[in-house]
Amino acid sequence: MNLDGGDEPKRAEEESKRQQEEEKKRAAEAEKARKAVEDKRLREQIEEKRRIEEEEAKAAAAEANRLEEEEAARQEEERKKKAEAERLRKQQEEKAAREREAAEEAERKRVEDEKAKAELVLKEALTVWLKKNKLADANAKKKSMFNHCYPLHVAVSQKDLQIVRALLVCGADKNTPNSGGQTPLELATKSNKNGSHDEIIAALQ
Repeated sequence: MNLDGGDEPKRAEEESKRQQEEEKKRAAEAEKARKAVEDKRLREQIEEKRRIEEEEAKAAAAEANRLEEEEAARQEEERKKKAEAERLRKQQEEKAAREREAAEEAERKRVEDEKAKAELVLKEALTVWLKKNKLADANAKKKSMFNHCYPLHVAVSQKDLQIVRALLVCGADKNTPNSGGQTPLELATKSNKNGSHDEIIAALQ
């Protein structure tokens, strides 16, 4: 009696199951290996992407820093230019002010010199005139028999504008009346015929 006859199908079935399990195992290992490869590839892709992003971020930061430095340098250059322009403007203003002051001082001196020369001429002319009219000074009282007057009255009567001005420069009192109660201005106004004493009147006012 063959005892193994009934075991053969069983062994075949077990062998088939074993082979199926081994195939499943190999398939699982292959899937695991494939998944490991895929995971590694994904990690590498992620890492590469991160590296690229970091490099791009560094490049962007470097570019931003470069632009910031350039802008700061440009602003500093602009500030220096403005400061220099302001310095030159002030320098020119100060120079113009000095030149203006020098011109004004020169003009003032010229006017003073001319005035001094004119006064000297007037005084010299007055000295001659006082001597000619027998008057001691610009306020000397001149008497006649029943009347008296002063140098300004005499100059007005003579219509001598230069002497009127000279007397005023030398301190003659234009408010002192003559024996008729007339001031030099009143005498000039009374004597004025067709503008004959206009300039004298203007000088006495």
